[in-house]
Amino acid sequence: MIKNQVDGVIETVRYDANGRLSLIRVYERHGPTYSDLILLSRDQLIEKLRNKKKFYVGKRIRLLASTFELASPVFLSHRAGMEFITDRQGSATGDSLPDAPLF
Repeated sequence: MIKNQVDGVIETVRYDANGRLSLIRVYERHGPTYSDLILLSRDQLIEKLRNKKKFYVGKRIRLLASTFELASPVFLSHRAGMEFITDRQGSATGDSLPDAPLF
């Protein structure tokens, strides 16, 4: 079951002027349930992805507590010595989570 493999669900994102993720609103898994919405910086999310945590873009289903509608998995991509946060495996040219709305 995919729900047991999810460490966090990214609800919305904010990009800086250079097109890099700057702030992420996320629900993090804590045992059988999830946290309230918390804010993570780009560096904090990269550290979690480096530690093999699995994040998905998704949204909480209203009135169903820790139940989410998942859209796409989030990957850490490497290219030319840089790291990018993306929804596709392989090489990326920048941060890109098109399924995540902006805030």
